[in-house]
Amino acid sequence: MNITSVHYIPEFMSTYRITEESATRSKNIEKVFRLRLSAAEIMIYLCYKYNLPSDIRSRFEGYRNSNLLDLAFHNKNMELAEELRKSKVRWNYAEWLKYYGVKIPKLFNIFHAAWSCKNLFHKKYGDWG
Repeated sequence: MNITSVHYIPEFMSTYRITEESATRSKNIEKVFRLRLSAAEIMIYLCYKYNLPSDIRSRFEGYRNSNLLDLAFHNKNMELAEELRKSKVRWNYAEWLKYYGVKIPKLFNIFHAAWSCKNLFHKKYGDWG
C-alpha cells in the first residue's frame, strides 16, 4: 500500500508578468485586425484541409471579410475595400457605412468620431461589480 504525503511550501512558485504590449492585447488597433485576420485565414485553411462542412467554412470566411473591411476602414485603403465589395454578395448596414467611410473622407471622420464616442458610455471591463 502506497502512502502519499502532501507538503506545503510557503513561497510563491510562479510569477505574474504585466506587459504593456502582447499579441492578444495590443494597443495598436491595426495589429489586432491583422491578428484576427490571420486567425480567420488559418481556420479557413484548416476547413479546406480537413474537408469541413461549408457552413463552418463560410462562417470563417465571413470573419475574414469583416476583418478585411475593418482593416481597410482603419487604413483608408480604397483598393482593399473595392476588392472586398466585388467578392462579397450581401452586406449589412454597418459594412456599407464602413465601405463608404473609406470612399468618402468626410463620412469617415463622422463615423470615426461616433465610434470613438461610443466607448465613453461603456464601463471598463471588471467595473461591473
